[in-house]
This record gives sequence, structure tokens and C-alpha cells, in this order.
Amino acid sequence: MLQVEPSSLNAVNKNLGPGKWRLTRLDDNGNEIEMYVFQEEHCARAVRTLFERRGHKQDYYVNEIT
Repeated sequence: MLQVEPSSLNAVNKNLGPGKWRLTRLDDNGNEIEMYVFQEEHCARAVRTLFERRGHKQDYYVNEIT
């Protein structure tokens, strides 16, 4: 399980501000794509781990939005 509280998801809680953490992927052609934005760093890292376990060629990164 992700251990993500529904209250931390913007789609569930409309009172949250803009996300602070971005999950992006870099594919084998060098294309960087923003996948999701999160309020909490641990949520972004948990979802990144799920994608990494799939074994695709892409690399996944979590970055703070400044």
C-alpha cells in the first residue's frame, strides 16, 4: 500500500494549495514528462517507487517545486 492519506490528495481535498513536489519521468529518448504533483514529498516518493518496480526503461525523479 502507498500509505497516502486521502486528505493529502488535491483531487480529494479541494482546500489544498498548489503541489510542492513533482514526479517526472525521463524516457529512453530523453523526453522529460511531468506525471503528478503532490503536497508531501513522501507521497511523491512512494508513487515513484511503484513506477520503478514496473521495470520500464524510464527513470523517475521527485523534485521540489520552487
